[in-house]
Amino acid sequence: MPKRLARPTLRVKLQRNIGLQSYALLFCTTHRLDMLRINKEIQLNIIALTELTHLFLAPMLAKNAGVILNVASMTAFQPAPFMSVYGATKAYVLSFTEALAAEYNETKVQIITLCPGGTQSAFYQRSGADHLKGKLMEPIDVVHHAFKAIEEKRHFKVVGFSNALAAKLVPILPRNLVLNTVKRIMRPTK
Repeated sequence: MPKRLARPTLRVKLQRNIGLQSYALLFCTTHRLDMLRINKEIQLNIIALTELTHLFLAPMLAKNAGVILNVASMTAFQPAPFMSVYGATKAYVLSFTEALAAEYNETKVQIITLCPGGTQSAFYQRSGADHLKGKLMEPIDVVHHAFKAIEEKRHFKVVGFSNALAAKLVPILPRNLVLNTVKRIMRPTK
């Protein structure tokens, strides 16, 4: 009878966070975003993420073990008209996490950027972008992709074939084409 291999114990701390997204024109008199909401979005997506990464990274490096997985978004790959602050904060998450992964790639601390597309949650309704829902991924599928990235020792994972294709195309397409296409998709319904 073959011996059963011992699987390493994986301790996971999960935080429920459906995010904060502002959807409107930044400086418009009718749908203007207030600075308090903008600041909360920046605080959550940039400052809190950076502080939490800093807090957990030092002990992981001391033990030379652990996983940091930061969630960016498909909006991280190009400017996001009508979600300008959200898209910019997710671009920060992508750049910050990829840079850390490179800095610490010679350690056994795995640092991963996960880039899902739209996912089933109250996210769109709360942000006022309910019309953008389209085909959404199930949260459990995104979680499976996160664990797969950990198992495969990846530092970067775009969730979904069409999202992966889009992420590869955006940098090689003309900037104006990308920007105008995203603007057309994101435009508020009347």
